[in-house]
Amino acid sequence: MKLIASLLALVFLALGGSTADAQILRPRALVDSETIRLGDLFGALPAEASARVIAPAPAPGRTTLFDATALVAVARDNGLAWSPQSRFDRAVVQRASRTIQAEEIEAGIFAALKADGLEDGMQIELTNRRLSLDAATGTGAPFAIQSVNYDKRDGIFVATLSLNMGADVAVPVEVRGTAFRTAKVPVLSRPFRHGQVIGDDDIVWKNLRAGTLDPNIMLDPEAIVGKTPRSAVRSGEVLRRADLMAPVVIAKGDLVTMVLAAPQMTLTAQGRATENGADGQTIKVENTRSKTLVEAVVVGPNRVAVHLQSLAALNK
Repeated sequence: MKLIASLLALVFLALGGSTADAQILRPRALVDSETIRLGDLFGALPAEASARVIAPAPAPGRTTLFDATALVAVARDNGLAWSPQSRFDRAVVQRASRTIQAEEIEAGIFAALKADGLEDGMQIELTNRRLSLDAATGTGAPFAIQSVNYDKRDGIFVATLSLNMGADVAVPVEVRGTAFRTAKVPVLSRPFRHGQVIGDDDIVWKNLRAGTLDPNIMLDPEAIVGKTPRSAVRSGEVLRRADLMAPVVIAKGDLVTMVLAAPQMTLTAQGRATENGADGQTIKVENTRSKTLVEAVVVGPNRVAVHLQSLAALNK
C-alpha cells in the first residue's frame, strides 16, 4: 500500500499537483515583471506549474499580500494539496523598482528649463527635498519630463513627470520647486582644525543662493589663504570673518628676541611673550632681565620688533 501511495504522489506531482508536505510556502518574494507566478508563492513545484501566472504584480516598489485564505484559494485553483499551518500564514510579493531621488529629478527639470532659456547662474530645488519615486526596472528611462510651467517673476515651477511603470505604462507625477540665482562662494575642500594653515589648494567653490548670503561670509579667497580657523571647520562649510584668524607665530610663554631698529643702531634683548601672537600682531612682551612689559610687533617666529617708545624699557 505504501508503494502504491508513493507512486500516486509522484504521478500527482508530474501532473502539476503536489502533496501537502512537498509544497514550501515562500513568505517573501521579489518579482521583476508585471505578473506574479505560482512559483513566487510556493517552492518545490515542477517548472510548468511554477511559471503559471496567478495575479498581476503590484506597482514598482509596492507589495501584494496573500493571507492564509488567499493562499488556500490559489493552492486549490492550481491543484495544490497545500494547507496553512495557521491562520497567520502569509506571503508578501514585492515588485522590484528603480528608486529615483530628488537630485535626479532636479537634474532632468533643470535640463528642460535650460533648453527653454533659463538664465545662466540659476539653480533649482524641489519643494520636497526628500522626494523619491519608484520606477520599473529594465530598459528605458525611469522617467521623462512631460511639461514644465515656470514663472520668472517668483521663480516657481510646476513640472509633470511621466513615470515608467513597465509594460509601456506611464503614470504622470506632478512636482513643484523654485529656481533661484546663485553665487560662487569659496569653501574648504577638507576639514580644518585650529592651527592648520589654509593654502591655495584647500579652497574650492560652492554655489549658494545669492539672496540668502550672510554679509559676513568671506567671498575673497585671498582673505582666507594663510589663515587658520579659530575652531574646527567642516569641508564645504561657508566661512565668516569671525571664523578665521592669523596663525599663531609666537605662543604665550615663548622666549623671543626683542629688536629695536633705530638710525645707525639696532638694539636687542631677550623677552618672554605674555600672550599668543600672529604675524604682524602687537603683543605684550616681558623683558626677562628687567621684568618690564613692552609692546612689540610679531615679525617672525620668536622675533618681535619693539616700539620706539619702549626703548627705555628695552635698555634697563
